[in-house]
Amino acid sequence: MKYFNFILFGMLVCAGASAQTDSTYIDLGRMRARKEFIQTTVIKASDLAQMPFTTLSDVIRLWVNGSYSDKSTMVYVIDGVMINDVDAYSIFDIEEIIIVNDALSQPNGASNLQTLALIKTKGVKSTKPHFSFAGQAFAVTKKENGQKYTTEVFHQYGLSGSGNIGKVSVGGSLNYLHDPMPNNDSVKVATTPNIDRFRLHLWAQTKLGRKSTLALQGNYTPQDCHSNFTSYSPYVISSYVRNYNESLINASLQLQTAFTSRLQNKFSAGYTNGIQKAFDSTGNLSVNNSAKNYTNNDGNLKGHFVYLNDNLNYVWTLKNWKIEPALGLNFQSLKYNYTNNHLLWDNGNHASSTETENESKNFLTATPMLAVSYKNIVNVQGGFTQDLATIVPNDLHGSRTFPFVSLAVNALPSNAKLSWKIYGSYAKMFASNNMSAFQLNDFTLFNNYYNLPYSIFSEGIWPNGPTKSTGFNERYQAGSDFSFLRKRFALGYNYLHVSSSDVTPYVYPRIAMFYLPGKYKMERHQLSLTGEVVQNKSFKWRTGMFVNFLKIHSHIYGFEFPSDEKPNTGGWTNRFGYKSFSLGADMLYMLNKDLVVTGGKSEKHSSVLLQNVYLSYSFNGGKLHNGSVYVSSRNSTDSNIMPLSNDGRRFYGGGVKFDF
Repeated sequence: MKYFNFILFGMLVCAGASAQTDSTYIDLGRMRARKEFIQTTVIKASDLAQMPFTTLSDVIRLWVNGSYSDKSTMVYVIDGVMINDVDAYSIFDIEEIIIVNDALSQPNGASNLQTLALIKTKGVKSTKPHFSFAGQAFAVTKKENGQKYTTEVFHQYGLSGSGNIGKVSVGGSLNYLHDPMPNNDSVKVATTPNIDRFRLHLWAQTKLGRKSTLALQGNYTPQDCHSNFTSYSPYVISSYVRNYNESLINASLQLQTAFTSRLQNKFSAGYTNGIQKAFDSTGNLSVNNSAKNYTNNDGNLKGHFVYLNDNLNYVWTLKNWKIEPALGLNFQSLKYNYTNNHLLWDNGNHASSTETENESKNFLTATPMLAVSYKNIVNVQGGFTQDLATIVPNDLHGSRTFPFVSLAVNALPSNAKLSWKIYGSYAKMFASNNMSAFQLNDFTLFNNYYNLPYSIFSEGIWPNGPTKSTGFNERYQAGSDFSFLRKRFALGYNYLHVSSSDVTPYVYPRIAMFYLPGKYKMERHQLSLTGEVVQNKSFKWRTGMFVNFLKIHSHIYGFEFPSDEKPNTGGWTNRFGYKSFSLGADMLYMLNKDLVVTGGKSEKHSSVLLQNVYLSYSFNGGKLHNGSVYVSSRNSTDSNIMPLSNDGRRFYGGGVKFDF
């Protein structure tokens, strides 16, 4: 089987893709939509490249749902193909990130509390060979509850290149990242918790005749996670050893064909292979009577995920009208094998056991849809997703058909100075409509929740595909974009209402999202103001403010009382430029949040996080061009009572990048 994996990876090992051959449309993964008629938020990857991070969702939160965004609440489509883990890609490989604020995200893989993000990777910059280098290093520390922590060093380096070989555009990149976790002085550390991650990304794209474009992608990401430390208390000495060896192989193929000027087809295929070898050991030694016990877990997980999607579109033009019927087919298959050898030793007595789990899950849907538009004034797109694999039992709702519709109106189609678009959408989908699995390990901090004096890793690679769905999600979304001052500024509004039947998503602190029996409802009002405050030859100022007013009701069955909250969260991003200098600053905030304090009482708290500040200088000279050198800090100020940074770490350092 391992030879098959590497042969398949070799066949697809040139990674690439143009996200869309027709720029009129935006590719949502399982279907396409007209770009001018769907509400989105665009994030430039260059605005994030000065920040040190391992998880992309950590640094895009202020553009999405503020502090309520994390890795478990995001679903990514990369260059038109759904991918398991965007963190297998370096930020240096990404061109832009598009946040979809429309209910169409639901039939494209986003579940109830998730947001769909479209990733566009960098393509060929010129027909001649072109290379880029980027490197950064940061001192990493923590400041939490008045305790002292060690200072560690985060560093990463990336080398990329692209060009043409005949009529084939090719490119690739190699990235190395070392991410450490500072330790509390109360523990004796043999190996600082750290992540060492390599990322190899290769791509190719070519035309097949005059009617087809073929794009191939391959990504190989091995990583090691290690920690070994001892904690002391007046009564017990405890030791912890955790070693994770993981690898992800992602490969994809995308074939776009224009049979005629009206009939087009896009076929996508994706393959993921995930492997994790995990060793976990915990030991305790009593100070008083020398009683000793330890527990070892030696686990192995192997699995693969196959994704196939075909979308056939026809465009019929009738004077100023366009009528576009389409049919989408989506197939997903997940298979994995898990084995864990468990050993318990307690004062000379020991017991061992072996846990095994094998699972194979399939998912198949058909999605007929129809889009009707008149000039650039109005567009309606709707259809339904039909469950063909009996994910939803027949006797649950009496139907396995789930509808969706999206409406957009351009209220000022002929105005050169102003623009006003109004959006409305609805979708209903079964609770688990995405088998995205096998995500890379990341840090998870338990200090705030379990009072343990150490940090550990999250679960890491683990399949989370759906079993028989026991509920469905409904999403209502509406919004408005008003551009003024010659369209330099945009005032945005987006309303989101999501609810679930029979299950409620429960976000486990800083780990993942699980579905538990219960009822769930969330309303979100998002206001945004973005634009170019100043734009001249010597000085530039680009800004964006995002405010989210939330109303959350959840009632997990078995808990005595339901939970009701009305927090608001968001952020403010700024980018300044003066001649060769540029300055960036990002702020994240949370207001009116319920926080359980000592004694079990709930109190309202507010926090502000200075998420990112950097100063850079651009240079060109000799064989180096498009270069910059910068100093930067991340999470430099945060609340001690209710921190907004996901792991409590603070970064201070800088980096350099240039083309050659």
